[in-house]
Amino acid sequence: MSPGGKSEEKTSPEARSVRKTLNARRKHSVVLHIQSFEHDSLRLEFVGRGKEMKREEGERHILSILVENQPGVLSRVAGLFSGRGFNIESLCVAETMDPHVSRITLVTNGNLGVVEQVKKQLNKLVDVLKVVDFTGRNSVEREMALIKVHAIPENRAEILRMADIFRCRIIDVGAEYYTIELTGDEGKMRAFLNLLKPMGIKEIARTGALALAREKK
Repeated sequence: MSPGGKSEEKTSPEARSVRKTLNARRKHSVVLHIQSFEHDSLRLEFVGRGKEMKREEGERHILSILVENQPGVLSRVAGLFSGRGFNIESLCVAETMDPHVSRITLVTNGNLGVVEQVKKQLNKLVDVLKVVDFTGRNSVEREMALIKVHAIPENRAEILRMADIFRCRIIDVGAEYYTIELTGDEGKMRAFLNLLKPMGIKEIARTGALALAREKK
């Protein structure tokens, strides 16, 4: 024992070095714990804000865009949406009565203010002639779907009955499947598909929404 009551081993340079290393590790562990806590807090705050943004950006918009029928126009229009993080839910393009002009009907979800900014950017494109947002406007919306549903003998009568109620057409009949043509708005599509799901939908192809403004009466 030393005069101070401590062993030589504890006061040796090696012991002091070990003690210093242990203290440094304890401090580092505390710092890591604090950093981890701050990271989790920031992550939770970010997730919370993300949920708020989703609530704000949940409005559905149907845009009708008249453009010049030129190569590359569609990619420039779609690029404005993807560049701002908007997902295009459906996209339909076809010529109008003028073969030099095409109509793009596009469905997306987003905050009204941001969609307004996108519309302004679209109007700045040279090939874009007119942009109309049918959200909140008096308009007609339709979509067509081809649905191939599993038709076992026990379900065939029920499928035909539902097709008649929803004013669908059976356009192809196979040994195990019926192919149904359905036309309607988003609500009608969703209701009919929910009824067919228990029977087994093999394939589906949808055109995406089309819309035109209603004329004043």
